[in-house]
Amino acid sequence: MNAESLSTTLRTYVMAAACEFAFDSMELFVGKEDMKFSAAHFTLFGGGGGGGDDDATRPLPRERLHGHNYNVSLSVRSSASLNGQGMLLDFSVLKRATRRVCASLDEYTLLPAASPHAVFTTSGANTVCTLTDGTLFSLPSTDVRLLPVTNVTVEELARYVVSQLLQQLADEHGASMLTDAGVTHVHLSVRETAGQEGSVTVRCVPAAVCAPAHSGGSGDISSSA
Repeated sequence: MNAESLSTTLRTYVMAAACEFAFDSMELFVGKEDMKFSAAHFTLFGGGGGGGDDDATRPLPRERLHGHNYNVSLSVRSSASLNGQGMLLDFSVLKRATRRVCASLDEYTLLPAASPHAVFTTSGANTVCTLTDGTLFSLPSTDVRLLPVTNVTVEELARYVVSQLLQQLADEHGASMLTDAGVTHVHLSVRETAGQEGSVTVRCVPAAVCAPAHSGGSGDISSSA
């Protein structure tokens, strides 16, 4: 087959494919290097993170306080057509909102305010965290973020970050910004190290901000370790 015949065959195939198939959805992915935050944390094991432990007085094993350089990536999926500029959404809108959420966590110690195995008090300018095993952390309050989570895991961080991201978008662009663009799902991942991350998928509901994927919400959580 000569070059002209091959070119004709390829054109015929592409035209046939265009007639046979229709675009079902469009997906944008954003995972810039500067969508990140560095933070300290510890993880409780055996309870407090969906482990089925109802005894809030039982001491739990935990990691030592340590830190990660977390990376955030996200994708949005739409069933709608592209706008007049050939776009689903402006990349810069997603990047700006994600960077703001990351900045709110950067260089803080992240603590699980909703954990039944931790008690939080203040002592002067410090936040004091007392665990059921007797461990006491006393840290400058300016260096602490108390998160509404039961355990500081990548799964919980993914839920928290996507909730904050959606709120950022709603505050800046209106609650229906995503659904007006035909967005049906938002998928967000938080990676704490290479090969280890937690992901959440949130279904977007028309005429409302995407439902944050907390317990009982409409999000699906997955993690890889």
